[in-house]
Amino acid sequence: MSNTVSENAKFNVSRSSSGDDDDGKIVIDDYINGAVLPLKQDQDIYEAAKFLSEEKITGAPVLDEDKKLIGFLSEKDCLKHAFDAKYNSLPPGTVKDYMSKKLIVVQSGADLFEVVELFIRHHFQAYPVMKGDQYIGIIQRASVLKAVQKIKDKVW
Repeated sequence: MSNTVSENAKFNVSRSSSGDDDDGKIVIDDYINGAVLPLKQDQDIYEAAKFLSEEKITGAPVLDEDKKLIGFLSEKDCLKHAFDAKYNSLPPGTVKDYMSKKLIVVQSGADLFEVVELFIRHHFQAYPVMKGDQYIGIIQRASVLKAVQKIKDKVW
């Protein structure tokens, strides 16, 4: 798996640079959810939690005014706020206060089994997907599991 650390502390998983599309790799592109709308960093945390719940997604990217990925807010991040509010008497916060800033991002064209390995190694349920430096969607653990089920007869 090719992991690189970029200047903004994001980890990128991208397809190997063999240039051969017929190398038997299964890419994630058909399993990306591009319909997930990004959150804004100054958005109310309760509003963001409601959005995640209503959309039935485990997390969403946070983009800045220039549409650059600056964070990711998960259900777990929202629960941290609820805990802080209850036990530390904190006032309502914003997405910026609770979003993860050190991200693992997956590049479009990444090998499906590299992403499977990410889900095994880390506790995240979704990763932002990038095409170069542009956000294009998320890849969720559930989508990858469906992909594995769909291709099982071809692989094993």
